[in-house]
Amino acid sequence: MADERNNEIEETKIQGVNGPITGWLDGHTILVGLMAYPIRHTMSPTMHNNAFAKLGLNGAYLCFEIDSEKLPGAIDAIRTLDMRGSNVSMPNKKKVIPYLDKLDKTSQMCDAVNTIVNEHGVLTGYTTDGMGWLRALKKDGQDFAGRSWRTANPGYFQNQERRRRPGTWRRRIPGLGGYCSNQPFG
Repeated sequence: MADERNNEIEETKIQGVNGPITGWLDGHTILVGLMAYPIRHTMSPTMHNNAFAKLGLNGAYLCFEIDSEKLPGAIDAIRTLDMRGSNVSMPNKKKVIPYLDKLDKTSQMCDAVNTIVNEHGVLTGYTTDGMGWLRALKKDGQDFAGRSWRTANPGYFQNQERRRRPGTWRRRIPGLGGYCSNQPFG
């Protein structure tokens, strides 16, 4: 494989990473990442960096172990470093919202963000979990035309789940109603 400068690009073998990571890093590399705590268990860099290589994109996906105390500085770093964006996982999905400039409709409804996109210094929060879930089901042959469903934000639900008493699983979890929606798909 060669880049546009006709330089040979060699596969790099990194201990603990399955699959080739090819490409080059330079002043044009698109930087994206994942902010979570803890983070060391994730396989996201392997998946994303291999996708960049396969698509021929000059990008790098890195993990950043960010707890609540480091979150404001980490969000500032997205702008300062001109990162293209970041994924966000627990415990930061709700805590990140005050530091963003805009939220998409789904993030407003769910009161959670799992993706930040940087457009010229303007940070917009998105929630993509539901969309990914629906695409996977649709690809598997499920037909949602004219149907409705109920979804709950996983991060919010996880927090509420911890507060529930044993034996109350059939009851409505307090506060969950504001985070559910019935929406037609089609």
